[in-house]
Amino acid sequence: MVCEANICRSPVAAALGQLMLPDFKSISAGLFSLRGLGAHPEMIRLMAARGLDLSPHMTQIAHPLLCDRAELILAMTREQQNRLCHRHPHLTEKIYRLGHFENIDIPDPIGQSPAFFAEVVQQIELCLKSWQARLEPGH
Repeated sequence: MVCEANICRSPVAAALGQLMLPDFKSISAGLFSLRGLGAHPEMIRLMAARGLDLSPHMTQIAHPLLCDRAELILAMTREQQNRLCHRHPHLTEKIYRLGHFENIDIPDPIGQSPAFFAEVVQQIELCLKSWQARLEPGH
């Protein structure tokens, strides 16, 4: 799961992805993240309400080795998908948007209201359900 800074969307997507797709190891990274920052406090709070603990999260960059090892790379926006494809042209066939099936981008909640953060989490969950339906064994 890849977003910009790896503090909001991608850590949430990875945590929910791990829960919803337990046969896959779901991790997160950022295109421009600083190493070693924690998740955004609002995302920690929202995930705690769902029984998930984001407090141990530490940011990391979407470096080439990490991307090479991934079976599937899900970006939050079309722009991020395009940047990943440009950086890693040999991986284009496994780079998608999280909102691929809904044809939506997951907006960055930084600077927005707590309600907007909650909407972003709901969008991530909705998109993961679409991937879940296609990635579960037998599909």
